[in-house]
Amino acid sequence: MSKNMLAIFGLFLILGFFSCQSEDNDLIPIEDELLTGEYHVNAKIDGIQKDFPFTFCGKFEDEGNFSLLVGGTSGQGDSPEPALTIVLEKGGDILVGNYTVNSNELSAEYVSAVGEDSFYASSVVLPKDFSLKITAINEKKIRGTFQGTFKNGNGQTLTLTEGSFFLPITIR
Repeated sequence: MSKNMLAIFGLFLILGFFSCQSEDNDLIPIEDELLTGEYHVNAKIDGIQKDFPFTFCGKFEDEGNFSLLVGGTSGQGDSPEPALTIVLEKGGDILVGNYTVNSNELSAEYVSAVGEDSFYASSVVLPKDFSLKITAINEKKIRGTFQGTFKNGNGQTLTLTEGSFFLPITIR
């Protein structure tokens, strides 16, 4: 083989190597592996497992301030209770991380049934014992965990543990 042929062959090898490299870069990043599986919202409420089959998730942006709404209900129509809603509001984008009601960014509500005593909340004013951990997020999906204490207007509390969600971000 002549030197020119070797140079051309070498060029094709290098181009082939880099084209394979660019194909590898197009693969889904490792962190996106967390964004697969069945969509769900569930938790233990006072130790009893509760699934919320009718779920919702929205992420909104208004002049650099972002809001995230995550939740689920047990039913549809006029009486969807019980229902769980988590709201995160912050300056800057919502990213993987830990959030608490003490940061003034997070609040949560749980409605156990229809009626005055069935509305429970956790916010900076109430028990101050609720946390949300976002473990993975992209433009289309979000995964995380949550836990905390809720209190109603009569001072009764509910403890929420082992909360988990994986949802498509459908409302923008």
